[in-house]
Amino acid sequence: MWRAVLLAMVLLGGAMPALATPQRHSVNEDGTVRFRATTIGITRVSVLGDRIVSIVADASSYDMRNDANTGDVFLRFTGQGDGSEGGYIVTESGMTVSYTVSPSNNPTETVLITIRPVRPREAGAAAAAAAARPAVAGRTALSTDNVIAEKITRPQAPRRNGRVATYRANGLVATVRAASAGAQGRLLREQEFYAEGVRAVWIQRRSLGPRETSWVIVVTAGS
Repeated sequence: MWRAVLLAMVLLGGAMPALATPQRHSVNEDGTVRFRATTIGITRVSVLGDRIVSIVADASSYDMRNDANTGDVFLRFTGQGDGSEGGYIVTESGMTVSYTVSPSNNPTETVLITIRPVRPREAGAAAAAAAARPAVAGRTALSTDNVIAEKITRPQAPRRNGRVATYRANGLVATVRAASAGAQGRLLREQEFYAEGVRAVWIQRRSLGPRETSWVIVVTAGS
């Protein structure tokens, strides 16, 4: 079906109206972006400077295909429904925005999104933990990378929800948790685990399907 739609667009290109000007949107991380998607062709959604790894939605009137090389997502209208709908876009760098899409009668649509981060990106919780603690010669520092090596890289997934282990050193506490998706699946977000005293949060997998689980490390100030 996808091949047929693309071929028809090529063959009928001379009779089609001019292609729509790309939609350009800027949105803060954790904000909401609104765009149009065609009901008679293909819509391309791209995050500039990043790659889309998943789109989370309960149900959609569009068939969504992700290009593994570019990180773009292509939407094709399935003919079911004709109103606005929404969900979440998750990028490779770990940023998330919600979206609202409305139907369009243009033959094609291109959506270019710039997401502005609202907090520093972290290469795991270890970087933030290292920045937060003083250098102490002759003492063993708490390394979240070591926690990950011991707990997170095991081949088996966590089997229960809640706290699994706790590590303490140099005034910091790293708590290893297992987060469960439940029957409907869920999107894990750092904000769920931030509270007073939290220095860093590391999430193994953000987008979970039904009954899937993910490791989470929360680094807090403590003794």
